[in-house]
Amino acid sequence: MFGLSDAWLLHEGKPIATAQILSHAEQLDRLRKSAPAAVSTAVVAGDPCFDRLLESAGDRDLYRSALGLRNRRLVIVNTTWGRKSLFGRHVDLVERLVAELPVDDYAVAAVIHPNVIHAHGRSEIERVLTHARRSGLILVPPLDWRAALLAADAVVGDHGSVTFYGAALGIPTILATYPADAVDPESPIAQFAETAPRLQPASLLRDQIEKLITTYEPARYTDATGRASSCPGRSLALLRTLFYRSLGLDEPSWPAVPEPVPVFHHRQQRVSPLVATVEVGQVERFPLNVAHTIGPRDGGHVVVDATHPAGRAAEMADVMVRESLGAPSDWARRAFERLPGLTVAGVIDGDVCHISLRDGTEITRRAAPDADPSMLASLVYDEIVRGSSTL
Repeated sequence: MFGLSDAWLLHEGKPIATAQILSHAEQLDRLRKSAPAAVSTAVVAGDPCFDRLLESAGDRDLYRSALGLRNRRLVIVNTTWGRKSLFGRHVDLVERLVAELPVDDYAVAAVIHPNVIHAHGRSEIERVLTHARRSGLILVPPLDWRAALLAADAVVGDHGSVTFYGAALGIPTILATYPADAVDPESPIAQFAETAPRLQPASLLRDQIEKLITTYEPARYTDATGRASSCPGRSLALLRTLFYRSLGLDEPSWPAVPEPVPVFHHRQQRVSPLVATVEVGQVERFPLNVAHTIGPRDGGHVVVDATHPAGRAAEMADVMVRESLGAPSDWARRAFERLPGLTVAGVIDGDVCHISLRDGTEITRRAAPDADPSMLASLVYDEIVRGSSTL
């Protein structure tokens, strides 16, 4: 049992620490079994990290806004370290989630245990996730996982602590892997895992994520998730009292309250290139850079953002878009001259898309609130292909 055993707590049969701090009373029961000689030092004082999450949970909209999510759902992929972790068994899962979830409806963020980064190096992590990062993946810095978690709509994880924090906050949580032999069977995460939803990596991921979000009932798991802390909201006060008493000092008169979690700002650039499909007037777009994980999509067309270096992808473009800022007045004409396969060119100005066709036709359309106006260019392309255009 990690942390609650003689090997960790005793030296020559005596407790090493003056006080052994526990987050929940259930750990006291386990301590009595695993290291009875250390029980006299045990202090149940809650979890200051969890208290910071609770302190900040009411500002969820602020954390979402800082990530530029707007109306998109955020899916957190969390991996702890080791061969039995999510990365150890399903390192391709991040890339597949990015590939299967439409970019206008979902954002995916990876929260990776620092031990993984220390063992392999950040550059190696970035190399493994290159295609996913180019396709919009948010690679969360180690100290910003709390802010990302507060913005999340779902957590895909393993037996790591971040996964359990997500479940304790009531966020829909699903386990992609769970090595029962690596976890204390009496621990809260083990209790949660007994009934928690399990991801089937070999099956379509989008259906599983959408089912998780729409059917998850946090109340089903409160027996386990309620064991995150015996003293929610009071950990700092209890710890400060303990520390000052241990030092023989008078405790300050002002209250000890948890600091809110700092906001994690992430500038989300437009993903390019994309594969777009249109069904009954609804556009769904998926990153082309990770399309190799799921194969070709029927009836899709390629959308390229001209403000991103596109390389050969530009030659595949059926639709090309760009922001109006810095766009030359003859940008669309030159794009058509350079790319013989291009059908639609769109310039985005606020919520308006100014659309040009190869024959010189000009169309202006306005997007619905919170919708990406560049999708209007795909709708026009679909109308042309289907022969249903009334331009």
